[in-house]
Amino acid sequence: MSILSQLGVIVLIAAIVFILIRSNRQLAEAAEEGEHFVDEWALREIRKAELSARRDRPERIRKEADPENDGLPENVVYLNRSPDYKIFITELDERRKPVRQIQVHKLPFTMGRAPENDLVIDDLCVARRHCRIIEKNHCIILEDEGSRNKLAVGGNLQASTVLKDHMYIDLGGREFLITIENE
Repeated sequence: MSILSQLGVIVLIAAIVFILIRSNRQLAEAAEEGEHFVDEWALREIRKAELSARRDRPERIRKEADPENDGLPENVVYLNRSPDYKIFITELDERRKPVRQIQVHKLPFTMGRAPENDLVIDDLCVARRHCRIIEKNHCIILEDEGSRNKLAVGGNLQASTVLKDHMYIDLGGREFLITIENE
């Protein structure tokens, strides 16, 4: 064998070793990332079990329909009846203690994992564009934007719901309290 062919074989072996070492590092990084995903998935399953346990508790006190408001519940925000209101979204921890509170300043108000949302939720169980608050038929609606996990309102999965005062919602593994204040 000539010296050039021997050098070619050595360079080829060195390239193969380099590629194997590099792919081994990438596999190790992917394994670490996969462990984080599995941990997040396990937390999500625990959260789902907690939600199903909460469904069995008695329903929160609901306000009855007001006869002066044409039989419409008074805890629902109707834009034509109450133009001066503030909507607050409070994120709660596992013990239902407030973590942060955000005021809704505009409609539509988007929530999700992507940074362009009005409320960014850092949770793998939350879609990039999970849900939004919109006005529809003179009511304020909380609407799912096609996420897999939907909205859990009071423990029940829903695609959309009319926004009410003191409403608890679950997005992914996070719980939020929506409050509405009239000025």
